[in-house]
Amino acid sequence: MALLISYNEGMRLPQPLRFVVDALFPPRCLACETFLASNTKNFLCEQCAVSICVFDAAQCPRCGARLPEGKQTCHNDAGYVLFAAASYGNVVVRKLIRTLKYDSFERAAIPIAYLISLHLEHASCFFEFLGKGIWVAIPIPLHPRKERKRGFNQATIITKELIRLAVAFHHSFPQMTEHILLRTRATESQTKCEGSKERAENVSGAFTITHPETVRGKNVLLIDDVFTSGATMNEAVRALKKNGANKIFALVAAKA
Repeated sequence: MALLISYNEGMRLPQPLRFVVDALFPPRCLACETFLASNTKNFLCEQCAVSICVFDAAQCPRCGARLPEGKQTCHNDAGYVLFAAASYGNVVVRKLIRTLKYDSFERAAIPIAYLISLHLEHASCFFEFLGKGIWVAIPIPLHPRKERKRGFNQATIITKELIRLAVAFHHSFPQMTEHILLRTRATESQTKCEGSKERAENVSGAFTITHPETVRGKNVLLIDDVFTSGATMNEAVRALKKNGANKIFALVAAKA
């Protein structure tokens, strides 16, 4: 599936102003930085776009096994189903995520969200499941200190773009609920931890639910950029389950 999306879609500018911006700042591919043809204006060049293999099924977050269509469990103790759009080993996917997180280029969230949307269109009847019960969409939060330093939470921006794309594609998607799941303990970056055990210890007890009634008995979409060992997602799920959340789906752009 080709990951192609209009460059100008993320700019939301009047057409005359878009023409001026394109003339002064010709669009480049977000992955390889080659100039894009003025009549295509894609976030990714065709070569980079077609290099991404979009997964077509949900996965077990414990063992990584592909879940057959309609199946939501593999390891029953996982507590949630993982929807990972692509592999973090893909150079283009990794570049998009790093451009968003570390280069603070927020428009990179648009192709990232589109990648997730392509995955959800083909993965284990996702939208069929979404039509059952009450759902809330919750981005994995950063600690306030880290969010102030970065200036934004990448998971929040991705969630907003997913909601916007769902509207454009005429899909039902739950509204985003912020400040319910909070990261109340500052932790080291997971990239500095060695091994899954150290990662799990690093985020242990890091999350708090502020208003349990908001998630009690409801289904939750937990949204983040990358799934590595699963320690962060597992801890967030633990906090939600402890406060009465029902079914939980984790949506990420990439799985390491």
